[in-house]
Amino acid sequence: MKTYSLSIEQIPSVQGSFEYLGEENGKAYVRSKTKLKEPFIEEELPQSLQDTLNAPLKEAKEAKIAELNAKCDSLLQEFSSSALGAEHIYDGSIEDQINLMGALNLGVDMPFRCRKPHSGSKENILHTKEQLAQVFSDGASYKANIINQCGALKSYVEGLSDIATIEQVSWESYKDIAKEVTQ
Repeated sequence: MKTYSLSIEQIPSVQGSFEYLGEENGKAYVRSKTKLKEPFIEEELPQSLQDTLNAPLKEAKEAKIAELNAKCDSLLQEFSSSALGAEHIYDGSIEDQINLMGALNLGVDMPFRCRKPHSGSKENILHTKEQLAQVFSDGASYKANIINQCGALKSYVEGLSDIATIEQVSWESYKDIAKEVTQ
């Protein structure tokens, strides 16, 4: 598709198949799949009109990226580890990560807060230093996977040029998108 301009005064005298894009500085801008003849002049679309046309797409991308970031943040609030021999849930906030690193750096056995799945109450359970290392490793791996997935989804959204497709992207889309990218 090519972009053309013509003076606003010439608009009533033209015919053809084209898409009206807007006006600026006394010129009307159109886009056409077929070559347009005079009085049309092939010309680049001014940046201000391009920005106006791209605004809805940009807003859709920003909204979807904000949605994906919120989902990522919610998933990082906790993680699971089987370091104790059975699955337990650990908090994943920054403060909790610092506490886990501090416990790990002490290099001693010590109690650490966690909960059993489907239990609302946390308790301090004695962890060996090896178990603390495993909890740390499981948490770091989980966090890296979630951040990677979020980054891949956001990159995918940035590459889209259709608002309807952007709106269909969800956290669950990752498996399909990952397949599409690796093919």
